[in-house]
Formats: sequence, structure tokens, C-alpha cells
Amino acid sequence: MDNDIKIKIILKDKGKLLANANIYLPTLEYGIVVIKGFQVWKSERENTRLHNDMLNIQPPSTWGKYKGNITFVFFEDEPKWYKIESLIYDKYIESMNKQNVKEFDLDEIDIGIEKSKTLFTN
Repeated sequence: MDNDIKIKIILKDKGKLLANANIYLPTLEYGIVVIKGFQVWKSERENTRLHNDMLNIQPPSTWGKYKGNITFVFFEDEPKWYKIESLIYDKYIESMNKQNVKEFDLDEIDIGIEKSKTLFTN
């Protein structure tokens, strides 16, 4: 079932907000249900559930006028929330790794090799 859950990460660079995440949950009766607005935040403490990384993952929420932060997606089954949290974390790390990998144009590398050969042979 976890393989059926899709997660889209939107990388951010807004202070402590590192990314937003949308999850796509397949259901039998309603098709795919999308929950948007999960947040990946920098944390001041290690998160033992997330490999002791200094991150926190928060379900979609809004800032209430009188009550502070109001979470409007709640998982009744805590271990299920931890599983979703872990899936979001894994996808976030994967997205960060992809962003940090530079793609190389093999033609440009070949041109650079040819230029260096002419420099050293002359």
C-alpha cells in the first residue's frame, strides 16, 4: 500500500521552511485523494523518528486568529502518521539529492578533453 502513496515535494528557501509536500492517497471509493500543504521545517532539535535529522514535518495547518497554529489534517492512528512522516522525509531527501547532483553534457566534456590535449601537445 505504501508504494501506492505518491508524494510531491516543492522545495522552498523561506527561512525555516524548507519544503512543502502534497500526498496522493489512493482510495477504493473516491479514487485518489490529494492532501496539500504538509511542511518540512528546520528544527533546533534532532528528530529521532527522522534519522536524528534537524527537521520537523507538519501536517497542513493555518495560523488561527485567536488559537495560534491550527492543524486541519489529523491522523487518528499515530503510527500511520509516523509512516506518512517518514515517506515525506524520504522524498524530501531524494529531492534534495537530485537538486545537488549536477548534470553533465558529455559533448562539453569531450570538447574540454580535446582542448586540454592540444594544450599539452603544443
